[in-house]
Amino acid sequence: MELIPILKARKSSQSFDFTFINVVQPWHHLNSGASHEVALAVAQAYPDKYWHFSTVLFNHIEEFYDTELYETSRKQVYEKLIKLATDNLDSIDAATLWDLVEIKPSADGKPHNSGNKVTADLKYFTKYQRTCGVHVTPTVFVNGVECSQIGSSTDVNKIVDILCSQI
Repeated sequence: MELIPILKARKSSQSFDFTFINVVQPWHHLNSGASHEVALAVAQAYPDKYWHFSTVLFNHIEEFYDTELYETSRKQVYEKLIKLATDNLDSIDAATLWDLVEIKPSADGKPHNSGNKVTADLKYFTKYQRTCGVHVTPTVFVNGVECSQIGSSTDVNKIVDILCSQI
């Protein structure tokens, strides 16, 4: 969230094309998958609100850490995420988001694993990132090559220096 304003201040932002890819990390309880599902639901229903929701989610990320959700069901995680969206974004309808993430019973009443209305998008991003060899976040590519010097603990000014050295 801090990176682009710094690049703009250095007049370097036009040199970069940033793409954000949803990368579910399955070792993080239910929070990672549910967070990405609700984010994708926001993107489907309210595309112009996706970045705002992502910012809000990043600002509240500690509420969704494993320790905070250990005894929480998937549905309860959805509830927290949808409430986060409706409390922080204008004109977001909880029922619309629920319709996209709810796992509905099959017509014949038999158990199924067909997912919800964002499953196809989630599968696309999962297949894409696996093809690229991405397993953790952040994973940064510059000109198609992984830039392994950048990790979650890398200072934003160091990231700017690394990126600017690549152009």
